[in-house]
Amino acid sequence: MNRREGEGYEYYVNPYFNTADGFTMIPMDVADWLLKTLTGSELKLYIYFVRATGNLGGNCWESQKELAKHLGKKSQTSLSKLTQRLHDKGVIFKETKCIRNVPHTVYHLIDLKMEAR
Repeated sequence: MNRREGEGYEYYVNPYFNTADGFTMIPMDVADWLLKTLTGSELKLYIYFVRATGNLGGNCWESQKELAKHLGKKSQTSLSKLTQRLHDKGVIFKETKCIRNVPHTVYHLIDLKMEAR
């Protein structure tokens, strides 16, 4: 970048990038779309889902109690509302099944690469 010439910043991914170093990769177009579409809490939960699943199209089976603990939420009710808003916005798909009369929810992350275009 040359500021005197009015050139913009140039960003690139480090070629020595290693996912084991604790980074969560989200493509720029998807990140831009997420920033325009989601609130801060919704974005925080979505990024947690991506980190937990390891990719943009994975599935997460964590309980709402565990998710609330990781996100610093005090109640499962607030987390339930938050996951429902992500579902309504088309970012995740919530699927609840009863196993031995106990409800279990799986959160399917929607691949947003096409949505962001």
